Amino acid sequence: MPKIKYHHVLREGLPEEEIIAFAKEYNPTLIIMGTRGNSQKDLDLIGSVTGEVINHNRIPVLAIPENIHYKNLEEMKNVAFATSYVQQDLVAFDAFMKLIEPYQIKIHLFNISTTRDEWNEIRLTGIQEYLKKQYPDAEIDYTVLNDGDLLQAIDSFVQSKQIDLIALSAKRRNIIARIFNPSIARRMLFHSETPLLVIHAK
Repeated sequence: MPKIKYHHVLREGLPEEEIIAFAKEYNPTLIIMGTRGNSQKDLDLIGSVTGEVINHNRIPVLAIPENIHYKNLEEMKNVAFATSYVQQDLVAFDAFMKLIEPYQIKIHLFNISTTRDEWNEIRLTGIQEYLKKQYPDAEIDYTVLNDGDLLQAIDSFVQSKQIDLIALSAKRRNIIARIFNPSIARRMLFHSETPLLVIHAK
């Protein structure tokens, strides 16, 4: 284990509720949790502790799938950030940059919509100009995913770019929306074997 100061707390109750309550009390910079990744059953998707913590707290959550060799930030070379070209993503990206600021990491920005249209191209150009001005020293690459199934396109992207971590913003969703149309973050959480960092834009 790293030479860091730590302490442990044992609390009784529902895991997701206690983790969220603990986060509100201590206001940590990051919550780290495990997930079964693509071995998770579809029927378990809504009830996952990690998924519930992501949906109901405002602290960034790093979800690490089991059975992978996890690299710490010092070892990571390629980190991807998913965007849908909206203002919320830029706010989350700022928080993301603060987390990785001490490390020399190449950032790959990619879209989470596989529909290519003129409006998306315009917004991508705007994001490129903003990030170049805001982070002149950052090494940022831009990728437009192939058309078709989003999760398959993400898999191909992760493999081709050798992505060590995927980051994305997430917003709170009501229970009906979560049951019938799970968010991109939750779909990726149970599909990917790549660590996932979820940031709620404030």
